[in-house]
Amino acid sequence: MGERLEIGLVSEVKVVLAMNEKSAGFGLPALDGRPDYSRGFVSDSPNFRRWCGDLYSHYWAGAEKIYPL
Repeated sequence: MGERLEIGLVSEVKVVLAMNEKSAGFGLPALDGRPDYSRGFVSDSPNFRRWCGDLYSHYWAGAEKIYPL
């Protein structure tokens, strides 16, 4: 409850990135270029979350914004 969902589309992304208020996760693509959700880095470190947040902001700035139906 009280959660806000924002969705944006980027034509090409070479990373997997997930964040919430407490932790962040980052992953690189598999050898075939597809997103690999099975491997990556996850941390609740403030520095890691800040780095992921900066990366997110970079992609979000250029994303076409799509809102929930």
